[in-house]
Amino acid sequence: MNDVDQLSVALLVVIIGVMISSFFWDERLRKKHPTLRISLWITLTVVSTILLVYFIVDRLTSG
Repeated sequence: MNDVDQLSVALLVVIIGVMISSFFWDERLRKKHPTLRISLWITLTVVSTILLVYFIVDRLTSG
């Protein structure tokens, strides 16, 4: 594993952690910012999908 692989895996772990923690979002925050959680989920899903696709393509092209 090179540095880019380790970085992308670390980012995926962080993104999954944030998504899990946002699932248990504080009730007061949810009432104040109802769309924040949805936009956060969409953003994190897009970023993690791009990272996964990059990771898979990188693996396929490298060998």
